[in-house]
Amino acid sequence: AAAALALLVARPGRPASRHLGRDAGLALLGALAAAAVFYSSFGANPAGLRDALSAYGQVGNRFGGATGHEKPWWYYLHLFGWQRAGGLVWQQIAFSGLALAGLVAAFAAGRRAPFLRWAAGYALAVVVAYSAVAYKTPWHAVHFVPPFALLGAGALAALGRLRGSVLFSALAALAVAVGLFRQTVRAAFERPADSRNPYAYVHSSPDVLKFRRLAEVALARAPDQPVRVIGEEYWPLPWYFRGLPRVGYWSTPPAGCDGALVIVSATQAGSVRARLRGAYRESFLGLRPGFICIIFTPEP
Repeated sequence: AAAALALLVARPGRPASRHLGRDAGLALLGALAAAAVFYSSFGANPAGLRDALSAYGQVGNRFGGATGHEKPWWYYLHLFGWQRAGGLVWQQIAFSGLALAGLVAAFAAGRRAPFLRWAAGYALAVVVAYSAVAYKTPWHAVHFVPPFALLGAGALAALGRLRGSVLFSALAALAVAVGLFRQTVRAAFERPADSRNPYAYVHSSPDVLKFRRLAEVALARAPDQPVRVIGEEYWPLPWYFRGLPRVGYWSTPPAGCDGALVIVSATQAGSVRARLRGAYRESFLGLRPGFICIIFTPEP
């Protein structure tokens, strides 16, 4: 919808095709076929097509109700700006500056650059749409990147024409890319679980990588017993335990809590401890900053 709305800004000329309806229909058919292939996991999961459509119902619920993920309207723009958290600087100023310059270039060029004007219209539509909705999470910022990148490319092209040198634009592009690369290394490799990382959300502790191995060993040692995960919160453990058999999840302690491995939130550990019949040794792992899990492992 944002891409179609952007055509009003671009005001391109009428397509040269003599069979506009047929060509548009073929394009739509190709788009639907590609979507069907990907949403069904190449036919392995046909239910994915139904899920893709049902997602819109869930999105509708997020427009009105309180979800705990409400953010101010400028939240996404802030992610593309500059911020300091606990001594760490996170910034995309150069990239955003190029996009803003491309926005100016798009409207300065007028109808001579319809594609750049379309990118400008698309960027504005995306920014307005996502900023207007109170529900905000950082991964949705990925929708800002393609139009910003197109506008940045337009700015570099205009800069090259203005300076009469492609080399000057190439050096500017390299400088921006180096800055983005440095930020990517910090966000994705150096500090992916740091609570100061604005691009991570509900940060998982590095300990989360240890849960899977514990569950595999426990299931191999006691193949007739389940792995029990008990707690008011346990995400992202279902992701890390995907494919494992006999893993169950409880938001409150069940009547019987024994199992091959029992993973419990610290707040419910006392109740679970009282319901265990076997002998267990206890250890601790962090799920996320401030959220500790107690691991009950049966004694050999």
